[in-house]
Amino acid sequence: MLNDPNNEFPPSYVQYFGKALPARVTIEVVQGLLGFSQRELQILMGKKMLKPSGKPRVNSTKHFSTAYIMRLASDEKWINKATEICQAASNKRSDDAVKRRVECA
Repeated sequence: MLNDPNNEFPPSYVQYFGKALPARVTIEVVQGLLGFSQRELQILMGKKMLKPSGKPRVNSTKHFSTAYIMRLASDEKWINKATEICQAASNKRSDDAVKRRVECA
């Protein structure tokens, strides 16, 4: 399967740390595959840019389809949009922190 020319993902995507990926992965694996921190992934889920499989409860473990994550990893437009959203959230947090410091002074 890994050497199949009809395989839509290159072997480097199908394997992670030398192991074949299962059909679904946790957010910790998604972090490594997409290159976003867990906080950034939470922001993306809140903005509906990243959707877990099924309908998990708020505090439950989130699982993601490996095929879905691989499609996102190879979509440059999605990566750019997701990065912009994460940067905007980070900038807002920084601005809010500065405002709190000014109010305390």
